[in-house]
Amino acid sequence: MALAGSWLVRALPYGSFLFWECLLLVAASLGLLVSRS
Repeated sequence: MALAGSWLVRALPYGSFLFWECLLLVAASLGLLVSRS
């Protein structure tokens, strides 16, 4: 988890904000689906 976090921090400045926003949207949708079922 810490390794993924450091990789995330390292990747952010390189303009991959759109990718991470999509990832957050997918994670939020999955969370909603799981909480509803």
